[in-house]
Amino acid sequence: MDKSAISVLADTIKTACQKIVEQASFDKTVGGVITGTSNDKYIVNMLGTTYTVANGTNLTFNTGNGVWVTIPCNKLSNAFIVAKR
Repeated sequence: MDKSAISVLADTIKTACQKIVEQASFDKTVGGVITGTSNDKYIVNMLGTTYTVANGTNLTFNTGNGVWVTIPCNKLSNAFIVAKR
């Protein structure tokens, strides 16, 4: 097997593993930025998209604040803010 074939195989395995991890059902915590509010929730830009997220803290946030958001079991509809970043 030549080096280019090994490189292609390694890249294919890496891509497959990344896809599995992205879809796995475990909690993830990601960084985001508050861009506004809507119905007692915060609009947060995270993962390259904007989401409306509940506040899981007793803190108040302002537009532009960095926050940490937990996504339980990889379900974005259940995401909530856990801390200021």
